[in-house]
Amino acid sequence: MDETFTIAQLSARTGVPVTALRMYQQRKLLSPPQRHGRIGHYNAGHLERLRLIAKLQDRGYSLAAIADVLGRPGNLALLLDEGVPSLAPEQAITLTLPELIQRLPAADFSFDMVRRAQELGLLEIHAEQITVPQPTFLDVGSALVGMGVPGRVVLDAYERLRIQLAQVADDFVGIYDTHLAGANRSADIEAHIAHVGSQLDVLSSAAVEVVVSELRRALRRVAQDRIAELEQRPAPH
Repeated sequence: MDETFTIAQLSARTGVPVTALRMYQQRKLLSPPQRHGRIGHYNAGHLERLRLIAKLQDRGYSLAAIADVLGRPGNLALLLDEGVPSLAPEQAITLTLPELIQRLPAADFSFDMVRRAQELGLLEIHAEQITVPQPTFLDVGSALVGMGVPGRVVLDAYERLRIQLAQVADDFVGIYDTHLAGANRSADIEAHIAHVGSQLDVLSSAAVEVVVSELRRALRRVAQDRIAELEQRPAPH
């Protein structure tokens, strides 16, 4: 069953005051909750809608303008991740605990590792199901553990890498905010959102290409150094 929230829990989860949530409903920005008796229950769809509202408010749009955008069929897709292909999230997978254990090397499996992966956002545990937002990491991590790298080392490396790449992302966001965000702003909200999406797609694709290219260069240099060291060692007798 999908996770649900009371209005107080939704407010705590999003930082949007309860009074603002009620006002969003009155203005048709937020759909009414499902009622069970006298209690209203909100779901992930409400969370996503509130994220979209916050994004548009950050760009300076009024609630009336946001209501206009969200009220038109087809416009919502412009605001979602698929509107910026290079930023689209990886397709998550859902596993049971036995299925997860089967995909991990048994010799290095432990519930402490599962808990650590959950803290890092690599696993989301819901009752008897486990969501894996980044299956690529699961596959790569399993392969490394299968080669003999301890699981804790893989998770430590992932955490360091995530911090380093967050800084890289911040640098590119700084470029966007400084040089692109205020340029060519259109009075037509839909056209402006499409333009922003196009800019972000180009910028994010460039960022990925630069990071991958530099990583390959660094790894090639390290590999060459290791090979040179091996070649200089005396041959075994």
